[in-house]
Amino acid sequence: MNQSSYWDDFYSQGINLEPSGFATWLQTYIDLESFEIFDWGCGNGRDGLFLSQFAAKVTMLDSSSKAISVINDVIDRKGITNSIAHVFDVNDSNNYAVLNKGEILHYARFFLHAIDDSGLTNFLHRLKEISNMSKRSLAVFEYRIEEDSEDLYYIYGNHSRWLRAPSTVVQQMFDWGWELKFEDIGKGLAVFKDENPLIARQVFEYSLT
Repeated sequence: MNQSSYWDDFYSQGINLEPSGFATWLQTYIDLESFEIFDWGCGNGRDGLFLSQFAAKVTMLDSSSKAISVINDVIDRKGITNSIAHVFDVNDSNNYAVLNKGEILHYARFFLHAIDDSGLTNFLHRLKEISNMSKRSLAVFEYRIEEDSEDLYYIYGNHSRWLRAPSTVVQQMFDWGWELKFEDIGKGLAVFKDENPLIARQVFEYSLT
């Protein structure tokens, strides 16, 4: 089963629209009023839909057509006017999101787990393209890491995961013109049932110079 097929099946099994702890943290950490948020790997949109209450606009992007269908149904049902959702593959250079060329915030919760090394390169290239057209750009990431903080590739169930060390992500972001502004590493940030993994949260700012 490929990655998109796995997530199509996953999101066809029901939805949970409660926002993650990362989304609620972000809403208190940054004044989002002037930002257009790009929610990369948005899943069923629970975080993007929550953040749409505080941001100027939210564009939700995911490779799963099933997930995007779920989001658009919620948008229509709730009459949300400042949010859109698109099927979007970061590896497809022909896909471009509509920009307002204002302040941009790239939001990626656990998205780094879902893309391989070439996907990560394409993702960072896409962030640079968008950020070069905006007045100000931030990128906020949350992702799981290992206790020894080493990069790790593994198979979970019937899909792939890529775990990256925070230092690796910081260096790659730096190479693409981003500066680390905030970092928190620890447990208790993304507890799910009996799981309490080690998590990295990072905030980056892009410099046009």
